[in-house]
Amino acid sequence: MNIYKAKFYILRLVLFAALIVCTGLQAGDDYLTLAREIHQRHCILDSHVDIPWNFATEQVDPGISNDSLQVDLVKMRQGGLNCVFFIGFSSQGPLTPEGYEKARKEAMNGIEAVHRLCEQMYPEQIELAASPDEVARITSAGKLTAVIGMENGYPIGTDLSLVRSYYDLGVRYITLCHMGHNDICDSANPGHKPHPEGERLDPLGERLFGLLSYLETLYTPIPPEPKHNGLSRFGERVVAEMNRLGIIVDISHASEGTFWDVIKISKAPVIASHSSCRALCDITRNLDDRQLRALKENGGCIQVTTVPGFVRFPQAQHEAYQAMIEKVGLTGLDYTDILAMYKENQQAYKELLERCQTEFRSIAKQFPPADVADFVDHIDHVVKLVGIDHVGIGSDFGGGGGVVGFKDASEAVNVTAELLRRGYSEEEIAKIWGGNLLRVWYAVEKVSSTLRDKGEQ
Repeated sequence: MNIYKAKFYILRLVLFAALIVCTGLQAGDDYLTLAREIHQRHCILDSHVDIPWNFATEQVDPGISNDSLQVDLVKMRQGGLNCVFFIGFSSQGPLTPEGYEKARKEAMNGIEAVHRLCEQMYPEQIELAASPDEVARITSAGKLTAVIGMENGYPIGTDLSLVRSYYDLGVRYITLCHMGHNDICDSANPGHKPHPEGERLDPLGERLFGLLSYLETLYTPIPPEPKHNGLSRFGERVVAEMNRLGIIVDISHASEGTFWDVIKISKAPVIASHSSCRALCDITRNLDDRQLRALKENGGCIQVTTVPGFVRFPQAQHEAYQAMIEKVGLTGLDYTDILAMYKENQQAYKELLERCQTEFRSIAKQFPPADVADFVDHIDHVVKLVGIDHVGIGSDFGGGGGVVGFKDASEAVNVTAELLRRGYSEEEIAKIWGGNLLRVWYAVEKVSSTLRDKGEQ
């Protein structure tokens, strides 16, 4: 560290110490008090919250404190989280007309749920925003704000016109892919098809598949064999159309090849809506330092996620899970085999599930769960590497996110308290909690306006 940087950090610590003296802050709850005040003064934004298929219905009501949801309107108020990107998700399936149709229904189900929440169920509490200016207007009025993100470009299929259709429905970012390659690009992780087309399994049937999907996401040692070596030619057109319309390009879940192709061709800044740092947690879903530097040069930002295995996953834990696969008898089995076992020999399936759960719990006891401090370590890493302007928060609540101390929206202030403990200023915290993503969104809109003025298609 050179002398000028040293002086800067010393000055920042002195100013923060003065703030503590002036406000009476000393420890513990004092940081929470200041955190709550900061949340009242700023847009506090989570860029990625998954919702269940029956969200915003009588079965899953987001307007009450709902134990089945990590994010509902009550928890948002409790945690001072006033803006959320709710996600229209579709799981990856076959690249066929039937697959596209199923994915479109799945994505539309989520998009319609967000509209239903804001326009029919609780319009007096939460409003849908279609621009960063609208986010500012709504939050300034004291209301909660919803924005729609779309996870997986798979529903687009090969029909470019659907990008405009999703924009018209309120979608303001699209995660180009999910688990498995699609027509747009290559994914960082292999896809799997645990269910036959149109079949929904009961909770028992879903349990083992969910566990295996989690393990597959985490411990896959190498990326899957590429399909396009990054973006496809069609994917390049999709990115160009997103730039033209003003939809943010999201590269979470994308392969490294896809990442570099997007960085090369996008005329607007891009985001990783829910990823963390590979330097601290070496899995294919996280971004390495070279990618983070490129994201800075692009003007984009990474929204650090709370998925425990993306936050802290030491090599010893990798090895324990790999040994578990062999120990419980999963070696050589694929999803089709397990589905057949579930349907034809449920006793064998239940025994396999019990062995998996027992071993999984045993491994979990050996490795302390990730907590807020581990999560903020990733924010620190980005700030130290590329600066305060290129990092935000995308919890992935509802999709596996949650660390000790930040397990749902009601605990959002704990993140701010930890940032305060580390010496971050209110201005810096405001950037992390939404300012940076809104800056990117404004830049994306500016690029869109320029391209439309030029008549680009």
